[in-house]
Amino acid sequence: MYDIFEVCPFLAINSPTKRCGKTRLLILVQSLVHDPLLASNISTASVYRTIEAFRPTLLVDEVDRFLKINQELIGVLNSGHTKHAAFVVRSVGEDYEPNRFSTWCPKVVAGIGDLPDTIADRSIEIPMRRKTPEEKVKFIRLSQLPKQFKSFREKILRWVTDNKVSIEKANPELPKSSNDRAIDNWMPLLQIAETIGGEWPDKARKLFGVCANGEEPDDGVSIELLKDIKGIFNGFHSDRISTNDLLDHLCKLEERPWSTYNRGKEISSRQIAKKLKPFNISSQTIRFESGSRKGYYRKDFDDAFNRYIPPPNDDISVTSDTSYKNNDIQDYNIRNKGENVTDKNSSNLFNNNGVTEVTGNNSQSENKLKYNNASEDDTKKFDEDVPF
Repeated sequence: MYDIFEVCPFLAINSPTKRCGKTRLLILVQSLVHDPLLASNISTASVYRTIEAFRPTLLVDEVDRFLKINQELIGVLNSGHTKHAAFVVRSVGEDYEPNRFSTWCPKVVAGIGDLPDTIADRSIEIPMRRKTPEEKVKFIRLSQLPKQFKSFREKILRWVTDNKVSIEKANPELPKSSNDRAIDNWMPLLQIAETIGGEWPDKARKLFGVCANGEEPDDGVSIELLKDIKGIFNGFHSDRISTNDLLDHLCKLEERPWSTYNRGKEISSRQIAKKLKPFNISSQTIRFESGSRKGYYRKDFDDAFNRYIPPPNDDISVTSDTSYKNNDIQDYNIRNKGENVTDKNSSNLFNNNGVTEVTGNNSQSENKLKYNNASEDDTKKFDEDVPF
């Protein structure tokens, strides 16, 4: 079914440490999907050659051990997120003939710790945690899963066959979110829920709120720097700040990376300038009470603040308790009243589970397993249908 959608997000299974059940869940998903290929490591060339040849449901375990250090592999995997861009070009053969390889297929990744930012941004995540001694779960014999799930796969196949056109034409009500990528990721599930009807469209939107909006993803160093600079400006209540003062207060922020960012040393003014340049922000010579120095105007940050810092964070400011003393702010405001000097002017390889066309995209709906505890009433009916 994934082929009818414009976007095919990763299903990402992660955990903070070992023995949280991520591999067991990965094998469970493998027992539900079409043409699964499960591997604990895979090379970049194997990804696009395997997808081009077999169009499997690709399941990759232990990604924390090799993915982050392989930027080329990350790029190839990311290319398969959007259907019309899901291709890579490589030279092959003795004559280095350029060939285009598809990267379009359902993908599941599992690992310990945070995923690379760009993978996480294209994923529906299932965060796992280790059970306590008091928590009891029924033991699953992995060798029995294909047999246990055979009837599920047959029902899924029949339902997809009967409803494929309706799913493709579904126009679900979109949940409220400032994150367009999250809506893209969830659109296949929203379309499926809309086709099922009844309570499921509301359930899907509720799950979207829990999974997609519950926690802001890691936005990268540049966005984190913007957030902290905004907090500093809010604390100063000033329209300008010198580069030295900005450095000083960034490095005083607790639990932030700036005091050790430069190989264990404080972040430098040059590094700040490099991070801000893509936002069209640069330092200038500005007149302060104590004389002219290099610094930044608040107004030059306004466009970047509006575009890259979500509205819920607009009222966050850095307080004196977490950054600097109140008398520092007062002293700065007293001397920061001068006029400015200058103004500012980017096939066989697989076990087919006994079913010929079970959709890989149904593995994505397994995200409901993790979020069942969000609402006991909402998921009671689902639990009664699960045979283990």
